[in-house]
Amino acid sequence: MGRQLSSRARDQMVVAAQELIAEVGLDGFTVDEVARRSGVAKTTIYRHFPSSAALAIHAVDCMIEEFPSIDTGSLRGDLESFFEVMRPHINDPATRQVLAGVFAMSAREPDFGEVMRQMLTERKAPLIRAFQRAIARGELSPETDLELAYDMLEGVFVFRRVLLDQTITPGESASVIDMILRAIRVES
Repeated sequence: MGRQLSSRARDQMVVAAQELIAEVGLDGFTVDEVARRSGVAKTTIYRHFPSSAALAIHAVDCMIEEFPSIDTGSLRGDLESFFEVMRPHINDPATRQVLAGVFAMSAREPDFGEVMRQMLTERKAPLIRAFQRAIARGELSPETDLELAYDMLEGVFVFRRVLLDQTITPGESASVIDMILRAIRVES
């Protein structure tokens, strides 16, 4: 019974934390407010999470859509399928709010920034694997800097969505993919 209650309390505090982050961002995030919204005592929250930053990071990690692993047989197909799946999440206003808060908090709090970098390293693995498969198929040179290719691809969408508050259209996704592929593919 205790484990079920503990699991339920954890779920309640994570949902409350996510709602709070979506409403006020990470700057307005407090354990006091999570406790009030969730009905879970602060002592219970701190038993599950050693700090407010740990709770916020966990809540953000649960909010950010898991990157799908897609293998269509071509890098272009993988990237097109990936962004087709991810576009609704990228365009969600709550995602913009969360990402803006993550960037600001990462700049101010080195520990938060380090945990976020580790989380993003895990999350980008499906696209890195797509680039690796493209190398194996001869679509990309083995010397391709996979991290830079990922950053180029993701950076455009993050810049436009977070800083410019523009939604990403299917046509824009296709244009970005075309440009990136021209920049990194093996010359025929």
